[in-house]
Amino acid sequence: MKPYTKYAFIWASILFTLHTFVAPAIGVSNNKTDLYTILFNLVLWTIAGIIVSFLKKNDLQKKKS
Repeated sequence: MKPYTKYAFIWASILFTLHTFVAPAIGVSNNKTDLYTILFNLVLWTIAGIIVSFLKKNDLQKKKS
């Protein structure tokens, strides 16, 4: 796995967990944790992870040149 892909995967996983489970548990958000919310957040953070991976790849390529 390339370093920028690994970075984006870890980033998206942490934010998915925080946004889906931790924030409602500690009372930061009023979202309920149901199947729809989990699936929506999974899709949302997967897309965000792909975007971050693309941006990180471009950033690394600019630094090399």
